[in-house]
Amino acid sequence: MLAKQASREKEIYCTADMPLTEVFNKMTELGCACMPVVESPAHKNIIGTITEHDICLKIITGGLNPQRISAGRVLNCNFRTVAGDARLEDCAELIKGVERLFVIDENGAFLGILTEQDLAPEISLVNLETVVTDFSSGRALPQNVQMVY
Repeated sequence: MLAKQASREKEIYCTADMPLTEVFNKMTELGCACMPVVESPAHKNIIGTITEHDICLKIITGGLNPQRISAGRVLNCNFRTVAGDARLEDCAELIKGVERLFVIDENGAFLGILTEQDLAPEISLVNLETVVTDFSSGRALPQNVQMVY
């Protein structure tokens, strides 16, 4: 499967000139903690991202009025993209160390978002049974040890 087939939330984006309160309301409504900021609705080239953390940090530390500023004032440029034609196995390697990958087309336009959850079958995760088996012990606790609940 390819990144563009597995990506989700294709309509979660905002523009740099969108009022910050509108961005935050959209993020809350859609239940997303991060949103790509695109050039325009027609040209969805990603120019940055905006997170709930960015909004809080810049407003509180910068003393900004969220009613009077746009997303472009608080966006950050720390994001990772992946081509829509990338294989999910390759995406699983790229996502290590980041929370999400933004899927783009050959022109750099935003297509969707991939998270670790989306790539879970591709990422080798340790299952609970293995953890329990590895940490279980056949030895009983000594008699003088009391369990605290």
